[in-house]
Amino acid sequence: MTPQLNIKATYEKVVTNMGEYLGTSLPSLNVQLITNITGTMNKPDLKFNIDIPEISSQIRETLNTKISNEDEKVIQFGSILALGSFNVSNSGGFDVKANSLQSSGYGILLKQLSSILNTISKNVKIDLDYLAGDQTSNTSDRASSRMNVNISPRLKIIGNIRDSYPKNRCK
Repeated sequence: MTPQLNIKATYEKVVTNMGEYLGTSLPSLNVQLITNITGTMNKPDLKFNIDIPEISSQIRETLNTKISNEDEKVIQFGSILALGSFNVSNSGGFDVKANSLQSSGYGILLKQLSSILNTISKNVKIDLDYLAGDQTSNTSDRASSRMNVNISPRLKIIGNIRDSYPKNRCK
């Protein structure tokens, strides 16, 4: 008897350059990366999908057309997962830009800092993040933090702080 797999994993990431990828002006959006694993343990079948719940049906159709090719879908899935942005290379290959690496570096640094701060107390959880701006959608770089404080089993405080950094102020 061979066990059958039926696993669905979803990861959510804020992406700032979707407008650049689709050739339009869009704000930062929450993108869901979905992996479906089916088949057997000896022969698993992996399917990757990208979903954005908060967009119009017209934008969704444009995105689905762009990622209808399985290779393009895998490239974009990996780019969002690793770098937090769509790969906008026109060559069909994987194009890593300095801004993507810088943004990813800040993100990793802030996640590590969050991890260190979260080891201090089990009642306070802090999540720090960095979102790179996008010229196409005219957004600036942003830092954000989310904090959960468990005061008692019945009382929890949840807060968010965001700050924008205009491009000219960062240089």
